[in-house]
Amino acid sequence: MYNPAVIMLANLRALFGVVVDIVLLRRGPEHLPVSQTLLIVAVVLSTIASTLLFVSAGAPFGVTLMVATVSSLVALAWFRFLLSAVNKRERFPQTMTALFSVNALFAPMLIPVMPALLPYFQVPPPTEAPPTLPTLVAAAIGFWAIFVQVRIIKAAFESPWIVAFMLVLSEMFVSNFVGAILFGGSAKPA
Repeated sequence: MYNPAVIMLANLRALFGVVVDIVLLRRGPEHLPVSQTLLIVAVVLSTIASTLLFVSAGAPFGVTLMVATVSSLVALAWFRFLLSAVNKRERFPQTMTALFSVNALFAPMLIPVMPALLPYFQVPPPTEAPPTLPTLVAAAIGFWAIFVQVRIIKAAFESPWIVAFMLVLSEMFVSNFVGAILFGGSAKPA
């Protein structure tokens, strides 16, 4: 007799393995199931992870949660529009599930280094250089996260690397622009 809880845990473990493989460049978004429920779960986890990241840096919870939510909604709308424009609508659920799942993995990795780097993001900046190890760790995680995002977008759009990179940057720009309009100076990137 099959236990539904055991089956669900096995499926979650397999799904987590696919996301880790995407991060390690062994698989692409096409290896994820097409599931609206999974997409919603990935968006919620990513939004929570982004919120916790900026709260760990001293940002207020309420504003950060709103900014992260708006940023997630903008990313969904932006890539829905772009995939529709190139007639690849069917790739939307897997692509977005991959992007948000990857963010949900990367954001918590930055939480331990944020408090060490926080004083160097404040105005006026301190006169000494930021600590080397947290800076290198944050830079490595950030660059890898962007590289993985670009690879996901490259696969979804079947585009050259530079086009995928520009699409990822355009989404970041649009999210920050909308955040600045809605939240003014209190907006933090999510």
